[in-house]
Amino acid sequence: EPNPDNKTQIRVADCSNCNNSSTWTFVDGGNSQTGLNGIVDADGNEDASQPQWTTYKSKLYITWTQEKSGATQTRAALFNDDVINPAWQTVDRYDEYGPSRFGLNYNEIKNASNPVMTSNGSKLFSVWAEIDNSSKSQIRVVENPL
Repeated sequence: EPNPDNKTQIRVADCSNCNNSSTWTFVDGGNSQTGLNGIVDADGNEDASQPQWTTYKSKLYITWTQEKSGATQTRAALFNDDVINPAWQTVDRYDEYGPSRFGLNYNEIKNASNPVMTSNGSKLFSVWAEIDNSSKSQIRVVENPL
């Protein structure tokens, strides 16, 4: 959903009592300027798109693509499962400064797209397409160590 600056944000809502009178509550931690992707883009000036989610060991994970430093990055986050005090934690790559500014990309200056997360029951995987140095699209797969 676009914010007031027309930058696309990832929005997440929880439906309680969905069988009778649906009540939706935003759990993306955002405001009018940022959505879920605000956890890595506090000012909401980077476009985000292609959200996909999965459950792994009864926990909700989401992955998406986000513009960063001229290249689209693959991002991943974990929900704290608390609709009263919702919070998301990045679970993509970490670097010497803490949570990575560049997500899961193999090469952070190359565009990534079409992220998907899945589990085989005992492990969580992320897969996405990423352009290589020869401008060819490559499929990248990583296992989340959590």
